[in-house]
Amino acid sequence: MLIDAPLFPGYLFVQVARTAESRLAVLKVPGIVNFVGNLSGPLAIPESQVEDVRAVLSRGSGCAPHPYLQAGDRVRVVRGPLAGLEGTFVRNGGQSMLVISVEMIQRSVSVSIAASEVEPVSQTTSISTNRPMHCSTQNALSFN
Repeated sequence: MLIDAPLFPGYLFVQVARTAESRLAVLKVPGIVNFVGNLSGPLAIPESQVEDVRAVLSRGSGCAPHPYLQAGDRVRVVRGPLAGLEGTFVRNGGQSMLVISVEMIQRSVSVSIAASEVEPVSQTTSISTNRPMHCSTQNALSFN
């Protein structure tokens, strides 16, 4: 089943000049709240990251949103032969690993696992439907 839903809900990607006038024009669009950035102001999304997302979408194979994972996150395996296990997500070079620890003896075991097979423990539902990317309008992400 294919459901038309935003790949990044709440974000609209825009390419604008780095002028106050250009940013103001975007902020005047109904539904736009702000640009993603820090105390110094809006920050540009690296062009390579935008191109990587475009490349995935252009291949025509299904893609879906996935929770953002960082090394050290507590995760639960949601599919595959290890479904239901919880552990710590780590990266070893380009490989994702699930680390299961036995705290009383201070020992751990690690197993290779695809990042798509895990979700943060704080997540209560998994995302398994292929969803194409489309724009949504709450925050604007800029790139040049």
